[in-house]
Amino acid sequence: MTKGVLEFLPNQAGESEGLGDAGIETFRDNPYASCGREAGQNSADAAVSHPVRMTFDVLDVETSQVPGVEVLSQTVDRCLADAKQEKDEDFFKQAASLLALPTTKILKISDFNTKGLAGPSSVEGTPFHSLLKGAGVSNNKTETSGGSFGIGKNASFAISDLQTVFYSTAYRDNAGETRFAAQGKSRMVSHVDCSGAKRRATGYWGNPDGYVAIEDPEQVPEWMRRTEVGTSIFCAGFRQTEGWAWSIAYSLLTNFFAALHRDRMAFEINDGEIKLNHNTVAALFNDARIIAAADADGQRGQLDFSRDLFNCLISPDATDIEQDVQGLGKMHFRVLVADGLPKRVGIVRNGMLITSELQQFGDKLQRFVGTREFVAFVEPLADKASKLMKSIENPRHDSFSANRLSDPAKREAAEVAMKQLIQELRRKIQQAAAIEEDDEVTLDELARFFAEDATGPTPPDPNAENDPEKYIYKPARKAKTQALKPQENAGEDGGGGTGETQEKGGQRSGDQKGPGAGTDGTGTHGKVPPLRLRGLRTAIPVGATDALKRTVWFTPTVSGNALVQLEATGLNSGELLPVVSTSSGSLRKGNVAIQLTEGVRVALEVTFDAPYSGPVEVFATAETEIAA
Repeated sequence: MTKGVLEFLPNQAGESEGLGDAGIETFRDNPYASCGREAGQNSADAAVSHPVRMTFDVLDVETSQVPGVEVLSQTVDRCLADAKQEKDEDFFKQAASLLALPTTKILKISDFNTKGLAGPSSVEGTPFHSLLKGAGVSNNKTETSGGSFGIGKNASFAISDLQTVFYSTAYRDNAGETRFAAQGKSRMVSHVDCSGAKRRATGYWGNPDGYVAIEDPEQVPEWMRRTEVGTSIFCAGFRQTEGWAWSIAYSLLTNFFAALHRDRMAFEINDGEIKLNHNTVAALFNDARIIAAADADGQRGQLDFSRDLFNCLISPDATDIEQDVQGLGKMHFRVLVADGLPKRVGIVRNGMLITSELQQFGDKLQRFVGTREFVAFVEPLADKASKLMKSIENPRHDSFSANRLSDPAKREAAEVAMKQLIQELRRKIQQAAAIEEDDEVTLDELARFFAEDATGPTPPDPNAENDPEKYIYKPARKAKTQALKPQENAGEDGGGGTGETQEKGGQRSGDQKGPGAGTDGTGTHGKVPPLRLRGLRTAIPVGATDALKRTVWFTPTVSGNALVQLEATGLNSGELLPVVSTSSGSLRKGNVAIQLTEGVRVALEVTFDAPYSGPVEVFATAETEIAA
């Protein structure tokens, strides 16, 4: 039987390859979360029954039992000696120190109820060959599965301080017989080995005759063997930091909440310390350790959004819609309307959350004028829709673009279909979340006429007359005096319009809501999570005649430094209204930087750089420059 060896590919052309592999660098920012997400997606694709089970465990393996460790150590030493950049030197110093230890930490990721990685490994196009040696190709033949490019396999290298990963699988061949295969892959830099031969950055452990897999389980260490059909991934030199398990857990929860709820996937992390399944998914969204891990990675906003989508999925109050979309087929929309929801849309495919926007098709899905607060869950029901959406996903599986299609006719058809999806989605959301006329609204402008602070927590007096700070909407009736002209209802937390009325020849600020409904501060600007604002109102100040000034009231739901941005309302997107002066806070590139305190109402009077009397939307995001 052939024993496995580690051998780096010959570099006959003398190509120069560094550590900055684009596929690996893609996942550096949040390596644990990325590893969990990508491994979960690949296993979901390979399902033969449900739930697909996955485990994430750390092994302490004797360094001498790491396959190919002698060659790996020699290669690391050679690369360290030739390192010319500080980044390379740091990496190889760390790798050398790990290889000098008596034991090595290895993250073992195993799946069950899957079909494994079918071989043979020497046959191009098989899942095993595509995973180990494919570049820019999928290792899954199902057109409606989650995998599209196979780039997610690089996430395993991002958590290995040796950039070395081993794979073992048990699968059934065409005759129904169970077969075994194991192989490893290492990514260093191009180098000259101990014999003076030029070598490339990529090395393979396995059968050196064709760089293929070992097929005899007796020829691999015991910790790499498996008999049950499925796949195991081993990340050698695992970067085990405090909280790694919870980072993987929040990522799995954030991305696979739909599959968990439907009992199509289940996960166990760190020898069963953390269990994610259809029984635990709801509670884990509120687990302090999950929240802390998401906070540490700057992903708290995404976790909260997934929690809202999960609530939409399970709530009996949600509106369930099946809609035929021209060019796509049948789609599933589910809309939940409730206070505190972010007015966002989550698009899920194959059980995994993909994106909340369709920017490449002209709509960020961030502005929903004239609707109450809601969250919408969207997924394809027809195979045609899933196939098309898979074909236009980016390698990170977090956005769609028709430009990924080479055929002009298919590209144009995809553009038309996705724009039709946007149109139908917006129409259904408008129907489900349309604003109903409110009975009352807080009028901050009247606060100065009364002794009590309008924003204070004074409890109501059951014997008191109606609160004079509340405007009570009643059926219109004839009167001798001229009534204020009502404005279009914009919902409780919408941005205010001008609301201008004429009274005895003078101009006064309208107290009704203008047609420009704000989105409760829930729009997304870049990758910074929005801060939710309650009781949002705007009005032109009394006596202002040039439309340069605007007063803004809102109550923040969190404390901290924030940027407040004002925009002129548009149907799908807004236009920035640069602020040149503010009554509170400071100016930062046309926005207002301000310190917020949870529950304490804010009143800002701002001046624009040019007159504007139309409806205004208000957004707040974490102010990173001040926070830093």
